[in-house]
Amino acid sequence: MPPDTSPERIDTLLGVTLTQTRRHGRSVVQVRAADHLIGSGTWAACERLRLDWLIERHQPRLSAPIPTFGGKQLWGDVFVLRGWRIQQLVGSERCRLLDPKDRRLAQGSWARCRTAFERLRLNRDIQPQSSHAVLILHGLIRAKESMRGLTRAVFDAGYEAIDINYPSTRRPICENAAQLNRLLDNLRSVETISFITHSMGAAVVRAAIASPEPRPWRERLRLGRGAMIFPPSRGALKANRWEGNPLVRAVMGPALTELTTRKALDIPRPTFPFAIIAGHRDTTVLVEEARMDGAEDFIALDVEHTFGMNHPEVVHAAMNYIVHGSLRAPEP
Repeated sequence: MPPDTSPERIDTLLGVTLTQTRRHGRSVVQVRAADHLIGSGTWAACERLRLDWLIERHQPRLSAPIPTFGGKQLWGDVFVLRGWRIQQLVGSERCRLLDPKDRRLAQGSWARCRTAFERLRLNRDIQPQSSHAVLILHGLIRAKESMRGLTRAVFDAGYEAIDINYPSTRRPICENAAQLNRLLDNLRSVETISFITHSMGAAVVRAAIASPEPRPWRERLRLGRGAMIFPPSRGALKANRWEGNPLVRAVMGPALTELTTRKALDIPRPTFPFAIIAGHRDTTVLVEEARMDGAEDFIALDVEHTFGMNHPEVVHAAMNYIVHGSLRAPEP
């Protein structure tokens, strides 16, 4: 391709690509589906052309908002932007589009729900707050609501806050990691990703990043930092005990075994900078069980496991690391 026609900007959605090139000193935008030219014009005009093409093929239907419980253990997020999310039902290809109040607006295939959101995005100008997104992952048996304090802190600091629901009790860690990788593939207008995790959420992130499977996101996203709160890095003795109880094992699901001391170390260490926050009053993941070789920073605070991730000291430490690279507040 001649130098004056090299792409300046490329954006693909559901197989339809917008390409901006410079030809003879002039910017040209085209929209194509495979080798078929749909049209050309400004970037905004081509986004509309693409939307019209997708609507014709996928026939999205927006309904009146229907309240839901937000997914919890039956649905997993595969797309999140400014509180809007597309979720996929466990064991199914069925998807649904939820608004920031967890009300369902569309359902059906991924393509139908994604097209429905694209219509809303263009009509309402829904854009990420920042090109640096912080992904926030809850722990076992929890949901995104359990991380509200951290989500608010991330948003207030000016980052794009992506609080993720995943069915922690319904699937092994590798399947939740695959969901996270799919969500990363679907991120738009984001250049850098960092993580804040609680408990098992750290294992999901580690497994996702370590996956050998080629993923589109690896070519366009830069890894930032990870703040891991009460992670069972070396496994948890309590998980060892719980594994022997059939009732507890049935409630907590297949991931419980992967959090035992004989299995947790099978998950590779992070390949990005990370720090660990432990709790002196945490009886679920002990301080020594949270430690991991390679951590840039480590701190143990006087907090417990279940609700400690939203304790002000924990929130401040996590945000200090994401922003400054240290769990302690920087020197004035």
